[in-house]
Amino acid sequence: MGTHFLNEELNAPNVLEVSFAPSVLEPLTPELRREDFFRISPPWKSDIEWRSANSFRSYGVFLDCFERLGLSRILSPFVEYERRIVLYGGFFVTRSKCDGHDFHVDWVEETENNAFTFLAPLIHPHGAPGLVYRDVRGEIRSYDYTPGRGILLGSRFRHSTDQGTSDTPSVLLSLTFGTDKMQHWDGISKTALRQGNLIRLPNGLFYNKSFD
Repeated sequence: MGTHFLNEELNAPNVLEVSFAPSVLEPLTPELRREDFFRISPPWKSDIEWRSANSFRSYGVFLDCFERLGLSRILSPFVEYERRIVLYGGFFVTRSKCDGHDFHVDWVEETENNAFTFLAPLIHPHGAPGLVYRDVRGEIRSYDYTPGRGILLGSRFRHSTDQGTSDTPSVLLSLTFGTDKMQHWDGISKTALRQGNLIRLPNGLFYNKSFD
């Protein structure tokens, strides 16, 4: 199973902050004008939209970014895997308002901390909603998105979009990835299959829900 840990600075489980050169995300900006993305909005108190890769081309764009960020190296001490850590999907998260919290965990307990979400701001105008989470005492704490910094979310990290409004939408990069062991797919699929249409499985094969 994966390794659970406590971030003492954030006082929360299975969450890490990472720094990177902002130029790493620059190739993603032109992608916001492309059409080979799948769009879906969760039923939250927000105008949030997930725009996920829906072609091998767009998946490849996110994969290049994933590799440049070095996220496999950062997570390798915590994730149980055989050969490599796999990028399940990549997408943009857009929103301009949030009227109330919707606390949730990205990954159900049965994933055993073998899957993570990476979030980092691509476009973040003044007043755009940030992130709130519950620490180990159950208290609500805030996290502000900052250029050149990202946050990695594993199992048991309960969080929500914070309340707020901006004149123009914010855009976050979101990457989901983790173990290459198919024995964990049942748990991972409860998140991965809900967020997109084209998903890479732990074994490296692609699954497209359009062909169900």
